[in-house]
Amino acid sequence: MFRKLLALTILFALLPGLSLATKVSLLVHESDTYAVQKALSGLKLPEDIKVNTFHSIENIKNDSGKLEYISDSEIILLDVMGSKYSEFLLENLDPGSKQVYALNSGRDNQKLRKQGILFDTDVRSYFRYKSVQNLQNMIRRALHKSLQREISFKEPVKRPDTGIYHPDSKKVFTEYSDYLQWYKDSGKYKQDRPWIGVLLYSSCLTPGKRAAYEYCLQSLERAGFNLLACYGYRNTEQVMDSYLSDQKEEARIGALLSFSLKFQSAGNPRVKKALSELNVPVINAIKLFFNTAREWQEDPRGIVPSGVVTNIANPEVSGLIEPTVLMGKKRVREPELGDVYKTVPIKDNWQHLLQRLKKWVQ
Repeated sequence: MFRKLLALTILFALLPGLSLATKVSLLVHESDTYAVQKALSGLKLPEDIKVNTFHSIENIKNDSGKLEYISDSEIILLDVMGSKYSEFLLENLDPGSKQVYALNSGRDNQKLRKQGILFDTDVRSYFRYKSVQNLQNMIRRALHKSLQREISFKEPVKRPDTGIYHPDSKKVFTEYSDYLQWYKDSGKYKQDRPWIGVLLYSSCLTPGKRAAYEYCLQSLERAGFNLLACYGYRNTEQVMDSYLSDQKEEARIGALLSFSLKFQSAGNPRVKKALSELNVPVINAIKLFFNTAREWQEDPRGIVPSGVVTNIANPEVSGLIEPTVLMGKKRVREPELGDVYKTVPIKDNWQHLLQRLKKWVQ
């Protein structure tokens, strides 16, 4: 009898621990689901800590279990760019009752701060440089901060704020001279062939997106162009002055393909001045954000209205021409990750654009 009572006492003592597991929720955009799921698949945490990621507001609203999980989470890591996740959170939860970390910047950061959402520099720095390792340590650091538990973490692995990127190089170049030397030494340089510049966002290096950009950049080289691909979202003028122009302020390139210049560039006099001084055709390269590649192909409207301003109107104000959809997201099923989204090239459009670029640089 005593043994049975002892067993029951131990069982009831354990039950609260089993039911009170610490829950963490990540609300991130579809385009980052591959990188996040890849990080979660290799994340090693104590058994009483559970981490899940969500991206579809509609699915959350239609699944009481998902909404309950998010509501019960002690920590929420929130992508506030575009506002749909922050608006959902504010409508359904009290951010002040839990630790909610903003992973980036939104339209009204001050309003979100007043609602109790934390803009923690340490946590945000991991999401800025989205690698599998950084995303894992972002979660570990948030747990360490919020739960006061001895959960180890590493500092984020950062990349330069501006740089020259090539798919075949193991590093990002911060000096044009170093890149040119590497380009020649690697045997890629084609004498007497035109250079094509490409303006990127550094997010192109994120797992799940990178392969699409590699395909596109390598396609330019296979078409006979020399390649100068740069990024530096917050330093566009510096990128143009340091990488795309020489010391005589003359363009090093025959044409520029721009995946950036979608947001802050419209009406920016410094960007306009830099583009004017560059004095080359600037092609508006579009990566779909709101709809998938298939949705875009099947929709008679093409780009959905919510994407027209950023993809068409803003770039046109800055002087970009020939808007061309070159990439979009695609839902795929990965054996170890489940359903995730990857960025894929729209190859037919790429082949057409390559012919247009040859005409522009003649």
